[in-house]
Amino acid sequence: MQVYKKTGFMAAHRLPGHPKCGRLHGHNWTVEVWVNGEVDPMTDMVVDFGLISELAKRLDHKCLLDKNDDLRYKLQETDVEVFDGAPTCERLAQWFADELRVRMKGWHFIKVKVWESEDAYACYQIGYKGCWEGE
Repeated sequence: MQVYKKTGFMAAHRLPGHPKCGRLHGHNWTVEVWVNGEVDPMTDMVVDFGLISELAKRLDHKCLLDKNDDLRYKLQETDVEVFDGAPTCERLAQWFADELRVRMKGWHFIKVKVWESEDAYACYQIGYKGCWEGE
């Protein structure tokens, strides 16, 4: 069984050292998630869509920063989400997939697209090599 969920969040980030994105700026991020897996007989679901929404809510109205970015110490801890590396679109797609992977049972593959604008996204998959349109 395959299920799909689309959600979003608003968050700021910066990519230190990048000529354009090194300054603090924000996006209205869109997240798309596909999961193939077995229906859990206890819940009758492959994945609870609320789990995906909770992950997006965790990032909503936060400042997404690299753990080595000194800006994190100038902001309230509750306003920051820290990553092991620059908070790029690619890293966020992998973060969503990894967070889902450890919280779900019976999945065969997880595909996540994170859009930072209407024409730019990163895609990450667990279970299959590659990423493509149109499941």
